[in-house]
Formats: sequence, structure tokens, C-alpha cells
Amino acid sequence: MNRLARPALATVLLIPILFMLSGCDRTSDCDPALEAAAAAADQRLPLEAWIDAQPQDCQAAAIARWDEHLAAECAPLHAFHAGRGDREMSGACEGVELNSAWNLGQMIGELEAELGQIRSALEEPELTPEARRDLRQRQVVIERDLPQLQALARFDGLLPAAEIPDSPEN
Repeated sequence: MNRLARPALATVLLIPILFMLSGCDRTSDCDPALEAAAAAADQRLPLEAWIDAQPQDCQAAAIARWDEHLAAECAPLHAFHAGRGDREMSGACEGVELNSAWNLGQMIGELEAELGQIRSALEEPELTPEARRDLRQRQVVIERDLPQLQALARFDGLLPAAEIPDSPEN
């Protein structure tokens, strides 16, 4: 390597290090979202209760922070979220309450995923009438069962309270 290339290379390698040391990295833009995630975990707030208020590009990091805090404490909310996302709980976490929360989360997650698949399949124009009928029947069953499971999760504080629509004024 010639003498002129060495200082240029050193400068190129040094600039990112200086930015990291000065705190001028892009992750600092998500610091408020990460703080909100930690606070939500401390308050045992369900994911849906706070995540939409966070910037879109920070949501994945915020969810990871929230989940880490809950996992460290073996909170049922972590178990529910893991089950809903079809993931395992932390190996150190055990107990009937955690298993129950995980199972409930898994059931809800599976039904939500299946409902999404059914809705997508129903949009296909080449679907046979029999297949369309079968899918609609399954959709009716899921749309009946899913709110009941979600109500159980709300009762346990694993999902936020349901919003009650305003009554029409007469």
C-alpha cells in the first residue's frame, strides 16, 4: 500500500469510531421508543397498548426491548407474546401461569394467522364455489371463537381492554 493510501484508509476507519463515541449514531433516534418499551414492560402493558405510538422504524427494536424486560422477569405477558408469535419461552421460565399464558397466546396467534390466510384465499377469483363455501364456514367459526379467546386474554391483562364503539345518538 502506498503512503498516500494509508492516511486515507485511517481516516475512513476512524470516522465511524468517532461518531459512535460521540453518540451520533442512528440508534439514538430510537432512544425514546426504547425507553417507552422498558416503561411499558415495567407497567405490564400489552404490546398493542403502546407500540402504535412509537415511530415505525423503531418498533422492532422497541418490541425486542419490551420482550427482553418481560422475559428477564418471566412475566406471563412475555409467555403470551411468545406463544402468539409461535416462539418458545425462555428456558428459565416455568410455571402453570406461564404455560397457560403461552398456550392462550399460541391459540390466538394460530387463529389470527388462519383468518388472514382465509381472507387472502377468498380474494382469489379462481376459487371453486365449494372451496369458497368451506373457507367461509371456517371463517365464521374463527370469527366466533377468536373474540372469546381474546376476551380471556383481556381478562388476564395480556391484551388491552376492548374499545366499545360509541352508541348512535338519536
